Amino acid sequence: MKKLALLLALLMALALAACGGAAEEPQTEPEPETPAAAEPETPAEGLYTNGGLTLSVPEDYDPLVVVETPASSEEGVLFTVTEKASREFGQQQHPGEDWGDGWLFSIGTADEDVLHGMLAYDLSGAVPFAQGEDGTYYIFYHPTDVRFVRESYDIDPDSDDWKAWTALNEWAWTVQETFAGDNGLTPRTFTNTAPDMILNQVAYLEEPYTLTALDYGTLTPAGDEGAPYLEEMLEGVTFRLAEGAQRPDGEYIVLELPQAGERLDFFLADGNYVREVYDGEETLYQAVYPDGDKDIALAARAWYNALAQAGDAAA
Repeated sequence: MKKLALLLALLMALALAACGGAAEEPQTEPEPETPAAAEPETPAEGLYTNGGLTLSVPEDYDPLVVVETPASSEEGVLFTVTEKASREFGQQQHPGEDWGDGWLFSIGTADEDVLHGMLAYDLSGAVPFAQGEDGTYYIFYHPTDVRFVRESYDIDPDSDDWKAWTALNEWAWTVQETFAGDNGLTPRTFTNTAPDMILNQVAYLEEPYTLTALDYGTLTPAGDEGAPYLEEMLEGVTFRLAEGAQRPDGEYIVLELPQAGERLDFFLADGNYVREVYDGEETLYQAVYPDGDKDIALAARAWYNALAQAGDAAA
């Protein structure tokens, strides 16, 4: 703007000098123009930063949401995104109280111990989805109920309000991929099945357990003999329901949690099959590894042998 003003002033001066036959002023070299101070850069619309990370919100959706970037959070939350209209209607209905109206999602961080502690329980409402070069894990938190709030709930599904809410929720589920890509994170996938929870409870919460096989019967740990085998079993694993698969025949290693009354059977036959048994119900899973080169039952067998050796040494 300063450059434009200087240019206009110069043009006006030239125009006045050319009018009315005024005597010409001797020409002099113009003084060098002082450069204008650079204005501080401001984030682009729909671009939010916290902790050195960036969350991008599509231009069409940015006016519809409130994005919070807390300076600190016990849960490690970096971003919380809420639908603005629901939040405003919620404040009208219960002023000064935060009921989470319009909450769409949050993104937080966790270290390895916190992550595995989370994976030891039901993760409803939380999805670990990426990992940074420093080992930090990133969690996508989402509501497990509908947070849409309006003055009246007699909503036409074809109304602009409901269409906007639906579009925002559909966008929210794409954020994991875009956030990882924008920030150079490695996408990670974790399942939250019964085998995941049991193995994480034993590995990270020191849940009492026994291992049973035909060789030596039931064995109990003398210390942390299972640590390296549990790490191997959990590294990169995802458990899938083995729908339609037949239970394998032959020997298996039994991991039992006596206090929980729950157990896992690791079948030594090919296929990486694991059976969960709880309250008389059986569920068959398949352990899947990224490179397809791990056998979870062989790791369980090595774990069992380590317990046997530890018991012999103690005796």
